Amino acid sequence: MMTSSITFDRLAYIDRLRTAGMDDAHARALADGLDQALRDEVATRRDLQIMRAEIKLDMEGVRSDIIWKLLSSQIVTALALFTALHFIK
Repeated sequence: MMTSSITFDRLAYIDRLRTAGMDDAHARALADGLDQALRDEVATRRDLQIMRAEIKLDMEGVRSDIIWKLLSSQIVTALALFTALHFIK
């Protein structure tokens, strides 16, 4: 996953926590933890778009591979049947 580009206003968050009655040390610790988590762990919309494009390409490759294997097995089966019918005469 890529580094996210989410904007997080630590000071506004700390002020909200203080207003709700939390002491300064706890408010700062929570703000630091959330800030770090948002930078390191959260996928942005762009991250998901990139991942979706990569998965789509992978799926197209798998689809092509399956089609090729099905066609080649049908060709082998048709040749085997043709050969068998040819020698039955």
